[in-house]
Amino acid sequence: MSTPEKEFITRFLSLATINPPLLASNYKKPLQAVETLGVALPPLRYKYDANKNKNSGNWSDGEIHLSMKSIRPPKFALSRSFLGNNTIYQVKAFIVMQEEAVHDATQLKVLLKGKVLHDNLLLSDLKVSEAQLTVLVAKPEPNAPNNKNETSSTMETSKAKLMVPWKDIRSILLQKLEDETTAQEIFNRLQRGWEVTELP
Repeated sequence: MSTPEKEFITRFLSLATINPPLLASNYKKPLQAVETLGVALPPLRYKYDANKNKNSGNWSDGEIHLSMKSIRPPKFALSRSFLGNNTIYQVKAFIVMQEEAVHDATQLKVLLKGKVLHDNLLLSDLKVSEAQLTVLVAKPEPNAPNNKNETSSTMETSKAKLMVPWKDIRSILLQKLEDETTAQEIFNRLQRGWEVTELP
């Protein structure tokens, strides 16, 4: 991928995540506002399981309790309840906030029963109410510049990245909003927006 294409994608993702969506993911138009029902379609020939559909709705709308454990240094064990529309990336962001030894979500790999879970996977897709996740923490990649100027520039950039006071920002949001769920959602969007606009 060329540099202009990468910059375009970066800017596009940044703009797409700045403003919140106008409609919620579970938006439904009131029945009273529906003027026409559309064209009648022939019934599908399959056996409808009402209980199965009901259970999948519970995973999406309800809470999913996750236990996160690292079996290699740095070792830790965390647990928390997430919403079904949260993603694996938000789970990683939570781990980064809780563990000082982890500096970035890219260091983490989250596994369920030996299978790697991708960042954009919704927790509702796991189709469980509780899950035990294994977390693998990779060491941060060391900088290996070719000359002194690159060394200085790279060190300054690295320091600038590590100087972002995410924990202080989260504390301020909690103090101002007094609602942990809302504060966490805003914090996750701020952190995600920062990372997608950060050029390599």
